[in-house]
Formats: sequence, structure tokens, C-alpha cells
Amino acid sequence: MFGQIIRWILFAVFITELTRNQVEGAGCISVEHCTACNTPRVCDQCNVGYGIDSKNRCQKCSTVIQNCVKCSSVSACTKCINDSFTVDQDGSCQPCAANCRTCRTIGPGKCDTCSAGFTVDSQTKTCTACQTVNCVVCSSDPAVCTTCKNGYRLSTTTGSTECVACADPNCSYCNTDVNKCDRCKTGVDPATSACK
Repeated sequence: MFGQIIRWILFAVFITELTRNQVEGAGCISVEHCTACNTPRVCDQCNVGYGIDSKNRCQKCSTVIQNCVKCSSVSACTKCINDSFTVDQDGSCQPCAANCRTCRTIGPGKCDTCSAGFTVDSQTKTCTACQTVNCVVCSSDPAVCTTCKNGYRLSTTTGSTECVACADPNCSYCNTDVNKCDRCKTGVDPATSACK
């Protein structure tokens, strides 16, 4: 009789704990990093940054999928470490294509934004080199430069653009005239008002 009372008490404690875990979202019994479960030891949902493995345990995403910070399972990443990686069709994080700065929203091999000196091709969504020598930013048309490297001035003549070197090699910015320096690389010589 006494043994049966103990079993009933232990069963009541177990049911109370199970109900508390399910109602409060406190996690499953003995399943670390679990936030929701069907039964005490079968996890349905893990903490952010963790995914469910084949044994219904929560595994850290970055441990099982390289460069992954958020996953729905240990084989399906949903968010990569930063925008220089993208989630591939197989659920892994892949680096952006060459000369691509960000590719998170477009997909593998495609680009959202390109590195300096490149522009996103509107058809292929890949990075195409700007055609103007010494150009760092070109429009969607790679033949049209919008910003030149330091030490160069943008010159537009008859529909084409080019980057023309500032006359003074110590000049970093000559916006209006190649012969007039607007900003020197190292400072201005007080005696001559020229770049040092």
C-alpha cells in the first residue's frame, strides 16, 4: 500500500512537471536548448541558433553547418553569418561569387552589390567590371563611370566618361578642374599653397 502511494505521488509530480514544461515553454525534460516538445524527450523546436538533429536533440547551427547562425534543422540553414554568404539550395552557406560584396537575397553565384570597380549586370545578376580605367563606381551600365579613384577627376565628353589624373600627383581630389586641387593627400605647403 505504501509503495503504491509513492508511485502515485511520483506519477503526479511527473505529470505536473510535464504540463508545466509544455504550458510555460520551459523546454523538454532532458533536452538541452529545446523550447517546445510533444513528449518529454522529443523536441519539436530549439532555441534560436540551434537546429533539431535526427535524434530530436538540439545542435548548434554553426557547429553542424559552416558559417550558419540560424537553422531549421541541422541540415537546413536559414541565415548565414553575414551578407557575404548565401544559403544554397542544399541548406549550406556558400560564399558570394567573385567581386561580389553582398549576395544574401539573390542566391549563390548572384550578387546584390559588387566590390569597387564593378557593377551588377541587370540580366545575369553577376558582377561586371567597370569599363572606364580608374573608375571605382559605375552605373548599371559598365561604360558609364560615376566616381573615379582618388587622384582622378571624372570627365564627361560626348556621352562617354573617363577618369583624368589630377595634375598634381600629391592631390587626392580635383573635382572641378584637373589643374586645381581641392584636397591634398598629405597637406598643403603654406609657402606655395600647393600639395606637399
